[in-house]
Amino acid sequence: MPGFELGRVSVVDAVLQLPAHEDIQLPKSAIPRPEGLGFSLSLGEPHGQVADYRAELPDGRGLHLRDMSSHWSIHWDHFFPSLEHWVDHLREDSPVWFAILIAGLFIAAAVAIALFVSLLVRSSNG
Repeated sequence: MPGFELGRVSVVDAVLQLPAHEDIQLPKSAIPRPEGLGFSLSLGEPHGQVADYRAELPDGRGLHLRDMSSHWSIHWDHFFPSLEHWVDHLREDSPVWFAILIAGLFIAAAVAIALFVSLLVRSSNG
């Protein structure tokens, strides 16, 4: 788990005391290199950031660090977006993208059914 302090306060402990998705702002000097603290470059919903970084916590939650150019912004997510929990992450931490995924699945299913019915009609008509 990434561990870093701002003064005598653990940033991770401070973030985890807040509700999910509530950001803490940090000066750029607080984190010289996120990769050195266990964060990996990632993707995230656009909020004006120039880059996103994530780190998995031992309990499966995730830390989401955003490079806002002039400062860092960090919060915790219910699920780290691993291969095992990407759907959980979308459902709990990014519900708009989860809704888009579900809508896309319904559209794909409707198209597949329409094509199947069309093929059945064509084959029965000879």
